[in-house]
Amino acid sequence: MKYESIIFLDFDGTVTSEETLSGALMRVIPQEQMIQVNSDMKAGKLKLNEVLHMAFDSMPADSIGPMLEYYRSVPLREGFDEFLDLTDRKGIPVVLLSGGLEPFVKEILGDRFDRFLAVHCVGVDTSAGFMKLMPPDEGDGYLMRKDNVMRQYDYDSAIAIGDGITDVAMAMGSDICFARDDLARHLAHEGMKFYMWGDFFDINGYLDQLFDDADAE
Repeated sequence: MKYESIIFLDFDGTVTSEETLSGALMRVIPQEQMIQVNSDMKAGKLKLNEVLHMAFDSMPADSIGPMLEYYRSVPLREGFDEFLDLTDRKGIPVVLLSGGLEPFVKEILGDRFDRFLAVHCVGVDTSAGFMKLMPPDEGDGYLMRKDNVMRQYDYDSAIAIGDGITDVAMAMGSDICFARDDLARHLAHEGMKFYMWGDFFDINGYLDQLFDDADAE
């Protein structure tokens, strides 16, 4: 099916009000090791996907429970439910692209999970009693190459919403981009056009105007 417009939405630090994957890592990796890991990543000695495999692969499956408690404590970004209502009214499909782990994404979204056209995230196999990450499209240092997932869809115009470096390829493959934090700084440095946002109410106002104008044409 071909869509006139489609929204590709990041999850961690975008839908959530903080970087939940980093928060989870801090709960399974000692602080001094986490400092070294961050240093190695900045120096290019480690890639993000390598860090995540090191942290989560072979972790006992019952470790998921305590981490879920942390995820339940993280609020969603303001205006998110209103954003889902707006995209429903406008008939704009939303695809969630997350390098986060499926059990945690599902926990946070709850019954919102079924409101998306699709949710792409990292599966976790616990059949052997341990966590084993099952990335859908791993490469380039990431558990998910978001631009590759975007190519699975047929559309005339794409809107990207994100906050981090892992969203750069998604942003560059879109016609309109809403960016904040590290993503906004990167795009500004590259001289790329984007719309700064603080919460989903900012995005909702723009989308409401954009699609009202499109309907009027």
